[in-house]
Amino acid sequence: MAMNELYELKKRLIEEGRAQGIAQAIAQAVAEGVAQGARQALVGSYEARFGEMPAALRKVLDETSDSQVLMDWVSLLTVRSEKEIAETLLAKSARPARRPRAASRRVSSKG
Repeated sequence: MAMNELYELKKRLIEEGRAQGIAQAIAQAVAEGVAQGARQALVGSYEARFGEMPAALRKVLDETSDSQVLMDWVSLLTVRSEKEIAETLLAKSARPARRPRAASRRVSSKG
């Protein structure tokens, strides 16, 4: 390889590295933004339903960075009791346990 080719290769690799670094930084910033928004939704929804969120639960939220876990907890908050929510968050379970669906009643048309 000629010196000029080596220089062009080096230049291209540096540019690719920069582009990759920028893409990673953007992805990380977006993930952090989603997580922060989920935390705010959790606190707001919890406090609307149950009053002030206990410090222990707030600490768990602040320490959780996985946006999918936080979004799962948002869903949990809409249907579960205060006790179930606290148990799930304090256990730091990745996904809230799903309640089994109630068996549907079939009404017979026969008397």
